[in-house]
Amino acid sequence: MITAKSVLLTTSPSKDGIQFPVSTLETALELSSITGLTSCLGHDSTRPIGWTIPSTLYFEPGITRLAGQTFIAETSEEQAKISNLHLNALAVRSQRECLPYKELFEKELKGHLSENFKMVSSTFVSCYDEGIIDRYYSNIMSKRDKDGLVYLRDLLDSFEYMGQGVFKDKSSKFAICAHAYFRKSLSLYNNLNYFFLDQLLKYAGDKDVTLRLKLDTNLIGIAETFVPAMEFEYWRGPRFNNDVAKIKLGVTEHKMDEYNKIFNGIDRTEFIWKIEGGKQTFEAEEVKNNPSLGVSNEDYGCRYAHSIYNTDNNTFEHFDGAIRMYDTEKMLERLDNDIKSAGKQSLYTKLFRIDGQLPLADWKLLLHHYFQGNHLIEEYLEGECKDDRHEIKFVEDEPLSIDQMLIPVTLGYDDGFRMAVSYLKVDKTVNEISTHNLLGHDTIDTVASNVEKKIIEVDILEIKKSLLKQGYKLHIPDDYKLVDCYDGLHWNIPKIVLQNDGNLSNYIAALFQAVVSILVAQDHPEKTVSFTFAWQEKNLDRQTVVSLLGTSKVLIDWFNKYPTIPIENKKFRDWLDSVGKWLDSFPTSNDNPRLTDILYDDGTLYIKREPVLKYAMINTDKREGVNISIQLKDEFRELADVIESNNIYYSPLFQIQEITCQECGMEYARCQHSSCLDGTKTNVSNFTLLGYYWIKAH
Repeated sequence: MITAKSVLLTTSPSKDGIQFPVSTLETALELSSITGLTSCLGHDSTRPIGWTIPSTLYFEPGITRLAGQTFIAETSEEQAKISNLHLNALAVRSQRECLPYKELFEKELKGHLSENFKMVSSTFVSCYDEGIIDRYYSNIMSKRDKDGLVYLRDLLDSFEYMGQGVFKDKSSKFAICAHAYFRKSLSLYNNLNYFFLDQLLKYAGDKDVTLRLKLDTNLIGIAETFVPAMEFEYWRGPRFNNDVAKIKLGVTEHKMDEYNKIFNGIDRTEFIWKIEGGKQTFEAEEVKNNPSLGVSNEDYGCRYAHSIYNTDNNTFEHFDGAIRMYDTEKMLERLDNDIKSAGKQSLYTKLFRIDGQLPLADWKLLLHHYFQGNHLIEEYLEGECKDDRHEIKFVEDEPLSIDQMLIPVTLGYDDGFRMAVSYLKVDKTVNEISTHNLLGHDTIDTVASNVEKKIIEVDILEIKKSLLKQGYKLHIPDDYKLVDCYDGLHWNIPKIVLQNDGNLSNYIAALFQAVVSILVAQDHPEKTVSFTFAWQEKNLDRQTVVSLLGTSKVLIDWFNKYPTIPIENKKFRDWLDSVGKWLDSFPTSNDNPRLTDILYDDGTLYIKREPVLKYAMINTDKREGVNISIQLKDEFRELADVIESNNIYYSPLFQIQEITCQECGMEYARCQHSSCLDGTKTNVSNFTLLGYYWIKAH
């Protein structure tokens, strides 16, 4: 599998002006963080290509992002696994949403349902049964024209339009919708083409036009369960060139580039203007290279449009759209012929019809929306070659500078702070211990043995002592080694996993008080600090992780404003909104430092220290005192001038092996005194040099 960090949603406005609050992003995270969700090509549910697990809300000044991990299939076996996950997710969703309404359908539709009906979640909670609309709404369906289309004026006498192709029965709880062929891949599990349908229904009250529409006769749903879909595929309108006289008669073909052939499943789109019966007639058809999986893997449903232009008043007097269905053999023939030569080799299903006076600009907009996702329509209507608005650009992170690569992330006060809130799947038995636990993130390869050790900074003892003074314990596992980072400009407070024992809110408040008291006592306002804590949700296999990154001064201000965290769902969501607004008082950061550089899979915002040993050999000369020098490894020799010109230096890292309290003489880790809070002196009697890491000289 290809694995990538992904940003799924943000609080920034989309190109069409839609903007979500933090609370909405949190709801999306809560619903899908454990189960995950399918990544489908082009919003097409029949084309799953990956699996995404949303994990984190990432806050910075000006924006909050919903981030996660996406896994993309590389092999047929992996694709099969993704497809199975997708099908299972659809089944679970249908069962969860539909089961409460099963009795209602059976009661209200009694005498109309066949033995083969099934419940599905498609546009709304619905009952799928072939011909159910014909049977239940026979009075409306009896008025269809020869193509099976319903006049909108007849339909709207008994139904009101809810949007996105959905019509609510004015006298019952039921709703019906436009035909399934308005969906991508003609599949029931995709959204209706609401860009087109909403635009079409705007003419419902226009006396100059008559509208007809094909309904889905197999689907009836519960109106109150309809939730408008949102597909964030910015679908702009074309720049209009309203001089139809410039368009030459005959066939024009626009080919799809290779990327969009895969993405949209379209080989090309063909257009023809001709004179029929003395009138200027237009036809367009897209030629598919992917089957319409909502029908079968052997059928290709190609969208087709037909129009008649009135040159006297410069309006369209007729416009209709249809699906031309080809089996595999006929599709191969169609690929070898243009629209003029292909003949009528397809199964034809008309979807809509407009008669009357339709202005040219309106016709272009409707045509454009009908062929949703096919930018060749816009290209043709503009009368220009395809421009770079439709070129796919794959954006990669800019290479890190030497400073960014070697120096630990450093924030200033005006940078505000960063916060990551993650929902992570864990075993229900994890961390079920009697005390609050600590999980360090730091490791280092030692100079002497080249063996990796798990380390935590010695200042964690001050937090432990502050908590003890408040009546709370913190367990530090024995396999973590205490270290002192000599430069003192950064502090990774390791992840503290809290026991959710009914006293969680009080412990969080005590923990906050402990951290802020130590930061105040240390009096290093410019120090960059990472602080992470977590708790397991009761009765859930989910852990909530909150991680903060900022200067000591910013964090002190934040702790004073938010002395604890409400853990109840609604209050927690409101709290997140409040934090987002508080962060907006700082200048917008524009993903600096980059999310991908500081957010780790366990939800931790982590200040990474780059070990010198990775780049250089350490030489120690003890002939006259102790002189330390480094020799860059051959593959990094080019860094020498850059390191010198950027004032980059190295700082030692010591393991504290023995530290005692001068007040009581006890081992400092086990006594009650605190050097930060009480001014107690300590004696470090045994320590070992573990290595060096790069810093900015100061």
